[in-house]
This record gives sequence, C-alpha cells and structure tokens, in this order.
Amino acid sequence: MARKGPQSIVGPPAKGFELLEGGYQTGTTVGTTAVPLPATNLTNRCGIYIQNQNATYAIYVASPKPINYKDAAYEWTKSGSGTNEWYLQLVTGGGDPSLSETLKCFTQIHSATSESEATAGTVGSLTAGQWAWGDNDTLGYSTIYACTDGKTAKRYFTTILGYDRMPTTSGATVGILIEKAAAAGGSNNSLYLPLSGNTRLFAIGAGASITVCTIEFEPGGNLGI
Repeated sequence: MARKGPQSIVGPPAKGFELLEGGYQTGTTVGTTAVPLPATNLTNRCGIYIQNQNATYAIYVASPKPINYKDAAYEWTKSGSGTNEWYLQLVTGGGDPSLSETLKCFTQIHSATSESEATAGTVGSLTAGQWAWGDNDTLGYSTIYACTDGKTAKRYFTTILGYDRMPTTSGATVGILIEKAAAAGGSNNSLYLPLSGNTRLFAIGAGASITVCTIEFEPGGNLGI
C-alpha cells in the first residue's frame, strides 16, 4: 500500500479520532521551548497524527534529520580540560567534523534500556551523561563534547544523536504551522505525516501549556482517510 503524503484532516476533532485505528495515543504538553513530540520516541513508526487541542495558541512542528555522533566518520578524543570529557573530530587525521551547532542531544548509556534527552552543560564542568557545544581545547572550531564515567564516549554511550534545527515561532519561522483548535472551525488543527522509523519530531507553542495529542502508527497501522 502506498504511503500517503502530509495532509490535514478536515472536520471537527471528534470526527478525526473516529477515522483512526491501530495507533498509539499520547498527550504532550508543549510551551515556548522546543520539546520532542511525543516525549518518548516510538521506534519503527511509519506515521504520526498530530492534533493541537488548544483553543488559543498555534504550534509549530519540525523534523530535523538526526546526526549520529557514533558514525564511523567520527572519533572521540579525550579533552585536556574537565573530567572525563571527550570531543568529536574526524576519524581520518582528526580535525573539524564540520557540524552545525547541536541544539538538542539524545543519548543512551549501556545501562539504560532506551535513549533519552541528555542534559546540556558547559564544557569543562560536565558530569557523566551531559553534553555541550564549544571549543575547550584550542581546536579552532566548535564541536560536541560528551562526558562519561571514565570510559571512552564510544564505549559509554550506546547512541548519541544530535539535532541542529528546532521549530521557532518568531523571526524566520521554521516548522509546520498547526493552527489553534478554534481556528477555521477547528478544521486545520490536525496533521498527518508519514515518517521513517528513526524520525523524531519537535514542537514549540506560541504560548505556554499547550496540549498536543499524537497518535503514532507502526507498519500495519491505518489512517482511514
């Protein structure tokens, strides 16, 4: 069956839910800082239905491509500053990996069962599991730093995924607009997107405490429209 492209579900929210089957429903509260949508990434998903349930504020959604910092093109080098901090460079001859600034980072250490958003810190004073963006070793370029419990970053982390683009609501707007629930009779506050299994979405709201409903589909799930 061919995968459908992005589309709005026309009609009141109740009708939209009647059309859905075989999905995993979650609710996420978003504010004026970009957050993952939903909070926990569902692997192997092929599509997601997103509905803005707030009657006052719109939301913006973006899906930046993840950067895998465990890719074979990179290597981790022990930093000369801080404790158990490592920075990323090219595996061939070292040097600048030419990455855009990391805005969010998701990691999984070997003792964990799933990846989670890592806490950002400051290079030179990171604690195990934290990350930062900068140059604390007179490299001449900025790169991502990660802190471990003493192991190399490659051994300590099962995954390290970075994202360099988040949705915004001001200036040069980045992201897909999903209108507030009261807009246009509620007909444009829902969106369906086909996704690859490793895709992660981020959302930001035009106001605080906006409830966003998401229903994710694994292969075999249906969006009956």
